[in-house]
Amino acid sequence: MEKYHTVKDVAKLAGVAPSTVSLVMNRSNKVSAKTREKVRKAVEELNYVPNNFAVSLRQTPCESVAVLAPDIQNPYYMDIIQGIKHKCEKTGVRIQIVETRYDPKIEEAELNFLLGLRPIGYIFIGTTRDEELISTLNTEKVVFVDKIDTTGKIPYIIIDNKKSIYDATSHIINKECKGIFYITQQDGTKPMLDRLEGFKQAMEEHGLDYQNKIIESYECCLNKLEAGYNHIKSILSHTKPDAVITTSDLIALGVIRGIVDMGFRVPEDISVTGFDNIDYAKYSIPTLTTVDQPRYQMGEIAFSYVINKELKINPLNNRIVLKSDFIIRESVRV
Repeated sequence: MEKYHTVKDVAKLAGVAPSTVSLVMNRSNKVSAKTREKVRKAVEELNYVPNNFAVSLRQTPCESVAVLAPDIQNPYYMDIIQGIKHKCEKTGVRIQIVETRYDPKIEEAELNFLLGLRPIGYIFIGTTRDEELISTLNTEKVVFVDKIDTTGKIPYIIIDNKKSIYDATSHIINKECKGIFYITQQDGTKPMLDRLEGFKQAMEEHGLDYQNKIIESYECCLNKLEAGYNHIKSILSHTKPDAVITTSDLIALGVIRGIVDMGFRVPEDISVTGFDNIDYAKYSIPTLTTVDQPRYQMGEIAFSYVINKELKINPLNNRIVLKSDFIIRESVRV
């Protein structure tokens, strides 16, 4: 007679508590990627079948979409995910959300777990340094959001990042701001490089020096509020800029707090702009001038493309470029 294994058997083999196995079976985000992988391997080795989850793990594709994002605490990424979730709810498709924390090792472990679920598609939102991992997937099932594919094989959804920062910088310059600092995250992605080029172009066209005024910080990837706060305090310890342009609203909010703590005013002394137009931007004091990205729409389109491969997109580089807007609020002098 075939032996039927229990949760305790799986837990013993995986070296975890039975409650942890249950969390993994129920797709809880409370379990680390490493632990998930241990449980998945134990499930497969024991041929454990507790419910439809395990059956689908071994036999049939799960009607789910896998979404990978670097930081699910960031409202920017969560707004995109909300767009995906809305489409999932309307179509009855499940959503599997994992956080990569800008760490390729974490992302690899999460992808190994997701491969066991055999989702109908993968949506990568702003992830970095993962091209080799993605190349192992069926690229017909992959869509990028705020991430560019240079091979022409994977569709991606994005805004014109270079023009967005160029327009924002030009506006700031036209408000009599000359000494302008630029704070960005150091992740090497094409969107961030394009924004940097937009800043440089605007400064050069107006004959302004940007040497030693560009701060590229990996710290911005992990804690944008703290990074913005620390960087502006460092800047103000030796000079006072006319303006600070950032590549994230969270960085900008940290900058504003640092400016106030150092005894200056926004925008009377220093103008500040963000990027993304998250909800916090319109409730900060002062309200934040920023570049608006159509985040919810990005998520909806990404889902639609995963489900419907016949969706028409711009054949140029297999991309969809959405419109962005420059939202002028109180943090920039008039």
